[in-house]
Amino acid sequence: MIFTQVSIEIQKIVKKPNGAEKNTVELVTFMAKQERISQTRLDEFSMQGLKKVVRYALNNIGDYEFEIFDYFQDDRGIRYKRTVWERDVKTNKIILEGVVANGI
Repeated sequence: MIFTQVSIEIQKIVKKPNGAEKNTVELVTFMAKQERISQTRLDEFSMQGLKKVVRYALNNIGDYEFEIFDYFQDDRGIRYKRTVWERDVKTNKIILEGVVANGI
């Protein structure tokens, strides 16, 4: 059990006074607990092994539960592609899971 921080990248469209639109990325930071994942299967797309998969449990995220986002960062600045963003009904926590984005 490792306590850490996770920042989700929310993309917003801001309208300028002249009518133009600008895409911005807002980082929202949450306290999280990193969970261990048992990986005993090979990756289905390649036989080179497993991708780096991480799983976090988040508490008290408020209205951000219904936000739509694609990427998040851990406390070291590593960027991940989101694969799971759902509420665990047993513990009432949000589960966030992702794989390393590799700059894509």
